[in-house]
Amino acid sequence: MFDLGKQQINVSCDCGRRHSVTLQDVTNRKNIRCGCGTTIQLTDNADSVRKSVSSVNKSMNDLEKMFKRLGK
Repeated sequence: MFDLGKQQINVSCDCGRRHSVTLQDVTNRKNIRCGCGTTIQLTDNADSVRKSVSSVNKSMNDLEKMFKRLGK
C-alpha cells in the first residue's frame, strides 16, 4: 500500500546542513535538532501537507480497489 506520509524531504538549517524528514514529521510538527545546536520546528502552513497527503493516499487506495474489482 502506498503512503505519501512516508516520503522523505530535505530541510535545510541556517548553517547549511540538510536534514531528511518525512511528510508525516511535518504534519506532526516535529522538532529537528541540528548539529550546530539549532532546533528546527517543522510547520504545516494551513494544514496543506496534511490535506495533500490525505487526498493522495485516499486516491491511491481508491485506485487499488478499482484494480482489484477489474481483476475479478
